[in-house]
Amino acid sequence: MSSPRRFAVAGPDTHEDDRHLGSRSTDQGGCDTVGVVNEILLISGRTGRDDPWHDFDATSAAVAAIIRDSGLAVTVRESAAVEAADFADADMLVVNCGADSPPGADPAATAAFLDLLASDRPLLALHASVLAFSALPQWANRLGVRWVPGASMHPPIGPVAEEPDATHPIGAGLGLIEAYDERYAHLELRYAATTVLAHGHDGTDHPLCLAREDPGGRRTVYDALGHGVESYRSASRRDLLRREMTWLRRVQECADRPGPPGRAHGAVPATGG
Repeated sequence: MSSPRRFAVAGPDTHEDDRHLGSRSTDQGGCDTVGVVNEILLISGRTGRDDPWHDFDATSAAVAAIIRDSGLAVTVRESAAVEAADFADADMLVVNCGADSPPGADPAATAAFLDLLASDRPLLALHASVLAFSALPQWANRLGVRWVPGASMHPPIGPVAEEPDATHPIGAGLGLIEAYDERYAHLELRYAATTVLAHGHDGTDHPLCLAREDPGGRRTVYDALGHGVESYRSASRRDLLRREMTWLRRVQECADRPGPPGRAHGAVPATGG
């Protein structure tokens, strides 16, 4: 991909508690804003419960293995069992959930989940997570993309072979991304974002990886790949996931400018929808 692909953007719903654009300083390249990522929380759907199509137990295990193989620690929790303290302690959230995944074990956990979404902590959402938490507008507003019933779809599962956008740090230096996977199409984009990876369907390009940095430095990635464990058997697809984690954690920018010890996260001041 020689240049970023552009897609139509729909305006978000506006809710008093899910406005997210920040104005925090990024004088240190964002290191002062995001802080140190020590605690990674991966919340997973449950196979056979949260939808009939995805083996969340297996794919979440595969994602966790890739993260750990990269030298990082990750805690995996089923979404229905996540407690408020789990969300509060997380420096970064990875979501691999489905349409019927609960947003926490109880109302207190759901409130902590919403607090995390409103904060500047980095977020990586995978594949069917775009269908998750539909009762919480804050989720789609943070993710910046959503599945639209009756419009969004995917062609039959099959080989994916696409060149990433080499102008973005996630795609720079990566070769062809190949996997056996689903390719979502006709998703609704709420905010402008860099399309790091895309595929063509019915004569139109559709994003497979969206990376967004909000004013104030908060980072969010939606990776539409990851239907089954077959996806994660591809070395190039695993490389893409590692690059997404690296960008979200600001490894390159902060390598020579470490932030203060511990976490420096907080709510992002609202400046609009």
